[in-house]
Formats: sequence, C-alpha cells, structure tokens
Amino acid sequence: MLRPSRGEDAVHEVLGEGFPGRVVVCDGWKAYPHEGWVLQRCWAHLLRVAKAWAEVSPRAQELYAALCELYARLTKGLESAGLRARAHRLTLGERSLEGLVERFGKSWAGGVRKVMTYLTNGMPWWLTFLKRPGVELTNNRGERSLREAVVIRKVVGALRNERGAEALARHLSVLGTWKLRRLDPAREL
Repeated sequence: MLRPSRGEDAVHEVLGEGFPGRVVVCDGWKAYPHEGWVLQRCWAHLLRVAKAWAEVSPRAQELYAALCELYARLTKGLESAGLRARAHRLTLGERSLEGLVERFGKSWAGGVRKVMTYLTNGMPWWLTFLKRPGVELTNNRGERSLREAVVIRKVVGALRNERGAEALARHLSVLGTWKLRRLDPAREL
C-alpha cells in the first residue's frame, strides 16, 4: 500500500476492521495504539535509541546497560520457557521497568530524558511477548521485508514518482508473497 501519510487512517486501511485482538509488533509510531489492539513494542528500536544516547552521557550509558541486561534476562532461553517461567519473567520485567522509571525518570542528564520518554510512552506494551507465546519482541521481520523496497526507492531516483513507486510496490508485493509461500519467483514469473 502506498500512501503519503503513515497516519492512523492508513494503519486502519491496511489492518482492516477485523484486526482487534490480534498482535501488532511496532516501533512505537503513534498511529498504532488503538482500543482493542494488542501491541508489542519493538525492543530493537528501544535498545537502538538507548545506545545512541549512551554516547552522550555516563547516565544514559548506565540506562542503556540496564536495558541490555534486562533484555538478556527476559529473553535467555525463552523458546523453551514454560508458562510458569514466562509468568516469573513477566513479573521480573514489570518490576524492572518500574524500577528503571523510578531510577531514571526524573533525570535530565543528556539523552536520558529522550530514552525515558520512549520507554514510558511504550508502557505497557514492552512485555506482551511474555504474556502471549509466539509474539516476537522486535519488528525486525517486518522491517526486513520492507528493506529491499526502501533501498531500491532510495537508489533508483526514477521510482520517486507515483507511477514508478506504485509499479515497484506491486511487483515487490507479488515477489514477496511468492517467497513467503515458499514458491520460486523465477519459476512463477
């Protein structure tokens, strides 16, 4: 879908009316939170933001280290964790995130405020992956599926017009669908 806006209307158009109750793994764009939706905020985005700001101040570096440690504790061996272990990690995650907000939430140190805003704006959607087995904790799969189109769009200037962009989007959509269905695109063509 090609739209000039990434707003809420575009999100609703793509996901449709029957989407409430299903999970959206997202980067935190404001258009996503909607009543009835189940969200999982992307930990890769959070850690990337925290890492960037960790270069600004020692306090931001401390916050980044704490987030990395929490991520490691919550995800280590998660594939084989049973419901009891997931419940324990959920409690640990909730307490740890509350502790980070308490510890860093009022800091004005360089970068800490930005990371804390990102973190608190994502509450309570950082731990959905522990509540619902099978939910990914990053949106990397979705972003990887878009990467080819974004690179082509940036490299090939002729595709910046509407017709070229739409043709590219349609072709990449068909190719991507074939790949997801484990079909050979060359053969299908």
